[in-house]
Amino acid sequence: MTFNKNKNGADQIVQEAHPKSKAGATAAEPFGAGAHLDLQHEYRKFFQAVEASPSCVVITDRSGVIEYVNDRFVKSTGYSQEHVIGRKPNLLKSGQTPTHVYDTLWSTILKGEIWRGEMCNRKRTGERYWESTAIAPILGPQGDITHFVAVKEDITVRRDAEAALRLRQAHDTVLADITRGLLADASGAAIEEALRILSVSLDAQRGALFRLSADNLYATNTHASTALEWVEGEKGAGLRKTVGIPRDRFQWCLDQYRDGKTVMVDNALDLPADAEAFRTSLLRANIHAHLSAPIQLGERFIGFVSVDVQTSPRKWTTDDAHLLERVAEIIGLALMRLDAEQELRTTRDRASRAEQNLTDAINSMPEGFVLYDQDGKLVICNSRFRNDYGYTQAQARPGVHFMDLGLIDVMQGNVVVPEGYKNADEYLQIRLKYRIKLEGTFQVILKDGRQLMTQDRRTSSGGLVSVQTDITKIKQTEDALRSSERKFWSIFHASPSLMTISVLKDGQFLDVNAKWVEVMGFDYTEAIGKTSTQLEVWHSSLAREQMLRAFTKDGVLVNYEARMQTRAKEMRDFLMSGVRMHIDGEDALLLVYHDITERKRMEAALQQSERDVRAILDNIVEAFYRTDKKGRFTMCSAGVIKLLGYEPDELVGTPVSAIYVDASGRDEFLKQLAVRGGRIENYEIQLRRKDGTTVWAATNSYYYYDDDGEILGVEGTSRDVTWQRQAEQDLLIAKELAENANAAKSDFLSGMSHELRTPLNAIIGFSQMMAYQDSDSLTPKQREYIDIISRSGEHLLTVINEVLDLASIEAGRTSAHLEAISATAVIDDCIELVRTLSAEKGVLLVRDYGDTPVPLVWVDRTKFKQVLINLLSNAVKYNVDGGRVDVMVSVAPGNCLKIDVTDTGHGLTEAECQDLFQPFQRLHAQDGDVEGTGLGLVLAKRMIEAMHGDIQVSSTPGVGSTFTVKVPLSY
Repeated sequence: MTFNKNKNGADQIVQEAHPKSKAGATAAEPFGAGAHLDLQHEYRKFFQAVEASPSCVVITDRSGVIEYVNDRFVKSTGYSQEHVIGRKPNLLKSGQTPTHVYDTLWSTILKGEIWRGEMCNRKRTGERYWESTAIAPILGPQGDITHFVAVKEDITVRRDAEAALRLRQAHDTVLADITRGLLADASGAAIEEALRILSVSLDAQRGALFRLSADNLYATNTHASTALEWVEGEKGAGLRKTVGIPRDRFQWCLDQYRDGKTVMVDNALDLPADAEAFRTSLLRANIHAHLSAPIQLGERFIGFVSVDVQTSPRKWTTDDAHLLERVAEIIGLALMRLDAEQELRTTRDRASRAEQNLTDAINSMPEGFVLYDQDGKLVICNSRFRNDYGYTQAQARPGVHFMDLGLIDVMQGNVVVPEGYKNADEYLQIRLKYRIKLEGTFQVILKDGRQLMTQDRRTSSGGLVSVQTDITKIKQTEDALRSSERKFWSIFHASPSLMTISVLKDGQFLDVNAKWVEVMGFDYTEAIGKTSTQLEVWHSSLAREQMLRAFTKDGVLVNYEARMQTRAKEMRDFLMSGVRMHIDGEDALLLVYHDITERKRMEAALQQSERDVRAILDNIVEAFYRTDKKGRFTMCSAGVIKLLGYEPDELVGTPVSAIYVDASGRDEFLKQLAVRGGRIENYEIQLRRKDGTTVWAATNSYYYYDDDGEILGVEGTSRDVTWQRQAEQDLLIAKELAENANAAKSDFLSGMSHELRTPLNAIIGFSQMMAYQDSDSLTPKQREYIDIISRSGEHLLTVINEVLDLASIEAGRTSAHLEAISATAVIDDCIELVRTLSAEKGVLLVRDYGDTPVPLVWVDRTKFKQVLINLLSNAVKYNVDGGRVDVMVSVAPGNCLKIDVTDTGHGLTEAECQDLFQPFQRLHAQDGDVEGTGLGLVLAKRMIEAMHGDIQVSSTPGVGSTFTVKVPLSY
């Protein structure tokens, strides 16, 4: 083989003709044997190179069937040479390479050109790998394509590295975009744009930021790439962000974050049991996959960033997690910046407001105010300070030293140097010493004669606060004080509550308001100057002393209840508050009274009502009880003494489970109470009495609630049902004994079948043989006796068979072999069987199957036929001569076929109908010559019931009877 260029200029491999081949005979002649040996040598070198090649080499025929693979192919794919030779390379297909690649491959190599490309294949183990493949055609001597050779190189590692590099580059781009956006504008909109970029990069439907509340009990979705509802909400109300998600919904995530883990939920359905609340939240929002990472600001955990996928489960990678973690860090820094900026804005606003408030407060002060720093330089002053001293804005500017202001005072004559000073310098030095020592006050006389009192105080930073009070305004202050007093007295007398001012020592009333006069009934002039003892307002001499002792050390009385007497001698209840005060140098009391007489009356009525209810409960036979939320008794009636042997007060505070014989019974009771909607009746529980004995109690219980509908506990009544339980147990034992006796009887009768039937069959057989003798050998009397023996034996055999059949049914030894059969066919057979009997009595048999086809029934054919024969033969036997029997068939509700057998016999009373299906009941049979055992209808009923059917009778005396059989249809 040699590599040449074809007519299209493409590379091709040409297979040279072998010297001994027919195709190469002519071509080989010029070369001779030496050329042949050289060619063989070249072939060996070529295949040695192929076998040693680090690449996979595959040679196929023109149709693609593999003829050769090298060892590298075997090692790379896991397929042996024996496994692949003779097969096509499509056994390596992984399904990941598009079909158009294969179409291009074949169109290229079939044109004689070399195809190069990459494809994803599958090893024998199922592992997928990528190959870089070159496939070239091999041309024969005539220039036609005879084979293809493929050289493959495993590039899986390179592809993975390239994919990882692309992913890292994409993630780096995402991080760069997010970082750039948040650095440019750390706003809520920028955070939501970052979440959008994140969700797009991870192919998620939503990215979200959740912030924890200050108490760490709730999480709020503060920012999101879309307004997608994360937990259940009001349908149809529009999409909205979620606020206040309870901590228990995402507790599992918090646990993962604290362990240093990023939450990676590939499939919400696969979350562990301890993440049930989180799984429910995801599924309610139709979220299949979830990825989230915490946001840490130092040691503080403030929230988390998440992405959600709604389309399908997602297999998250560590690269996805690393990207989310980096974004969470960046968003955390942005949040820190946002918080810091917000805090800064808040601080600035607060400082600005504080400064403005301070300025407003200072400017609103009636005194002159000035603040100096620790160096004695002016910081701020109000207009009153400037106006009093006559400073201009420039003179009293911030930064000027107070000594400079003193020089201005002296030089401009703003102040008058008092007598006693040598000169202005001495005055200024004394003023300076005062400001250093800050002892007492310093007085300043202004040039207009006004006198200011200067009081200076040192600040915490070493500065100085100076307040100059115009003493000439003291009178105005006194006037303002008197005005304030007038306001107090106006409020005092107009108050809707009772108010008094009295001397602490003896209770002499100094003043009372109009409401006190109205309620207490005293005239104002009558009360003023009198003591409370003289007016007899306290119900006893010690009552006022007790009230005084209720005052605190600070001289305050709060919510003190007392009874006082009006002038009409009516006792009223008051809630009192008060304070000690000084009036004209004497200790006094200001008291405020709230009339609570009506409230106290209502409380007394309520207490009486409770006592009445308790009396009723203590006198009922059943024991009443009430428990709190924790299952502890809070109330019991006297009925518990008889039921449990405890006094009611003994059980108060005791857990209810303590009196249960089985402690788990309490849990089951609460479960049943909840299942039944919070109310349960006649629920039986076994309790332990005080003396250790047990008792069965039936309880009627229910939840009781507060005004907001919250369950406060359980209350109800219980009664002793121990004797009822014992009676039921005795009844069950008696029933079991009766059933065992009946089963023993049935077993006995079933076992006696052979012993009873064998002699009867012999009697019947011999009587029949004697009846078949020649007529001359027996006399008429003998024949009559033989006939009696035969008929009696057959009747007795019938009785025995029916008794044994009944016993077999009761013993459970008979089963029904159900199948789909035609009811009309069976009825027709039965009518033919009783036709001879009906002809003897002249009874007309009539059948009515209706106008529609009768469906098949699901019964045991033999038993069904036996029942119908019994009913038809009874209808004929117990009918009147010349009577009629009607058989009507119809489909009844419940997928049943109804068969009515109606006769025109004598009929039965209602009482007789009730006894009809009892064994050995032959009603009116004693009045006729009809033979029977009284078991036929019993057997018929048992057989019908075994086939899941029913048989009923209705009858009218003198008219006839109707027997109705219902059996299931076959569908």
